[in-house]
Amino acid sequence: MKRIVVFALVLNAALLGVIAHQLVAIAGGGAVATQNGDTNGDGSRDIGDAIYLLHWFFYGGEEPAEIICPIDQGVRVVELEGQLAEANEIIEDLRTQLEGRGNPAICGLIGIGADLWGERHDRLDLRTCNLIEADLAGANLAWAILEGVDMRGSSLVGATLEFTNLRFANLEGANLQGAAANETDLRGANLVRVNLSNARMIGSRLFRANLQGATLRNVHFSGNMMEANLQSADLQGARLRGVSLQRANLTGASLLGADFQNADLRGAIGVNLDGSIGVPAFMPDD
Repeated sequence: MKRIVVFALVLNAALLGVIAHQLVAIAGGGAVATQNGDTNGDGSRDIGDAIYLLHWFFYGGEEPAEIICPIDQGVRVVELEGQLAEANEIIEDLRTQLEGRGNPAICGLIGIGADLWGERHDRLDLRTCNLIEADLAGANLAWAILEGVDMRGSSLVGATLEFTNLRFANLEGANLQGAAANETDLRGANLVRVNLSNARMIGSRLFRANLQGATLRNVHFSGNMMEANLQSADLQGARLRGVSLQRANLTGASLLGADFQNADLRGAIGVNLDGSIGVPAFMPDD
């Protein structure tokens, strides 16, 4: 019984506080909260705030007091807004990097001031980049490290890839027309349906590279293509003088006008030299 009486007294006191607050508001002295939870604006947080809020919620009346940010916090608010904007930009850059599309600056190249269309950047390490469908036409990637990078569908038309490490890179469907790829390391790379027409690849290595369905028209190649998969590849007009094609698969490849002078074809399969030119140094059965 005593507990009920005490609770009733507290509730009555709180209600009196609410009534007093409303009278002040009516008189034009509108209360202002200075801390979270001070809904009745009396300068403190207590049970009166909860009662005031419930009374307003069920019976209406003057809305709970608004919290006003002190004037001296305005500068801090602007500062925080600026930091939030910067954070949003970083998040957007990371999102774009994960998608791996558009400008290669998404790989963090802006941060190091790299210009892929300017001077050569020795040993530029791009192994963490996702360059799917990236537009790298005309880019200077000489000596860059792109080992294992996913570059499917990317454009490398006229790009400089001399001494570039592209081992095990995925270049399926990429366009490398007219690329300068001398001394390029493409061992084990996925070059399915890649377009290498008119590319220059002196001294390049394509050991066990997969060039199935690739277009190599008029490519100028000298180097190692041992065990490369050239099934259904278009090698019309390709210059392959002295190239090592040991154990390569040329099944269904188009070799019209291809120059095999001094090429090594030992162990190669599917070789049909009809329409080709030049005399190989070694034939498949040698």
